Amino acid sequence: CYSFEVGAVKPDRAFYAALCDLLQLDPPQILMIGDTMRCDYLGAMSAGLKALHLDRRGNAASEFSSVTISDLRGVLSGIER
Repeated sequence: CYSFEVGAVKPDRAFYAALCDLLQLDPPQILMIGDTMRCDYLGAMSAGLKALHLDRRGNAASEFSSVTISDLRGVLSGIER
């Protein structure tokens, strides 16, 4: 899902709505994993998607530790949290 194709950019809810339409899934059925807290995690969550924050450098604030993974190997443990 590309911003230029749907006419909206993350964290705009319209972007995530277009993503859901493209995938033909409801928001709670989608897990967004991205490296920006504002656009990828907070934006996705506000649109009703599930989300994890990918922080490869270890810079995430401690209050987000339960939703932050350091690499993609952490996806399964992140979902379980």
